[in-house]
Amino acid sequence: MEDATTRRTVTYIAPDAASTNPFKLQFSSLGVWNTTDIASGQMTNAAAFSVGTRTLGTDIPTNGTATYNGAMLGVAVEGTS
Repeated sequence: MEDATTRRTVTYIAPDAASTNPFKLQFSSLGVWNTTDIASGQMTNAAAFSVGTRTLGTDIPTNGTATYNGAMLGVAVEGTS
């Protein structure tokens, strides 16, 4: 629940196979949910998530070759101030 001292934000990459999308995610999404103290601007909590469509075992090739690519979105916080 948001109050006057806290801001909650979710940032995510939506699935989109368009050639202009640098991540080219078609069946999954990545994101970060975070809470920030408004007065100090300090991020107080963060959680990364990955969601997507399940791939059935029968959809995975059993011979030949395949290439799987991915990306990850993250937030790094260092120090105590």
